Amino acid sequence: MTILRIDLFGKFDISYNGEVVAGLEGRKAQELLAYMLLQRPRAFSREYLAELRWGQRAPAQSKKYLRQTLWQIQSALAAHCQEEDATPLTTDGEWVRTNQDCALWLDVAVFEAAYDLAQGVPGGDLDDASAEGLRQAVQLYRGDLLQGCYEDWCIFERERLQNMYLAMLDKLMDCCQQHGQYELGLGFGNTILRFDRARERTHRRIMRLYYLAGDR
Repeated sequence: MTILRIDLFGKFDISYNGEVVAGLEGRKAQELLAYMLLQRPRAFSREYLAELRWGQRAPAQSKKYLRQTLWQIQSALAAHCQEEDATPLTTDGEWVRTNQDCALWLDVAVFEAAYDLAQGVPGGDLDDASAEGLRQAVQLYRGDLLQGCYEDWCIFERERLQNMYLAMLDKLMDCCQQHGQYELGLGFGNTILRFDRARERTHRRIMRLYYLAGDR
């Protein structure tokens, strides 16, 4: 199966069957596509998207910029995707939505699925499949969402995903302690502290892991 891959953690990357998709280097095109993928499977009116992305412009001009950006996205993907393959965005009159039939691999979607699977399960009680899913998910977090973007919607999503990341690392620390993988658990703990040096609970658990590892 041909696969379109999009990475939103860290630097925006998009590839088709391993080949980088050219033509989407512009920040506005990347941010519009990212916004739609983060809000999947919701549909948005053109008026709403134009206001969101170019609200400082006159309505007619903002809608023109939206049309141009949508054309840029669709044209770049059409140059790579085979005719029978679906593209990630579809337009229907005044509405724009993500295409649920698109053969798309999205790092944020995989990340969120692993988080949802482990929700409500203490780290020490994770089964092997859930623990492995979390380990793979945290490796996808190459950096904060869409580095370099400072739009309000992106900051909100960035904080939401970062909190999910820290929660998954917390669970993995507990899982490692439960299974005697103390060095691995310390690695997860130190990763948490890179984001929040004052996280007292993590400092206490790191001390506990050192103690259990025999390093008083």
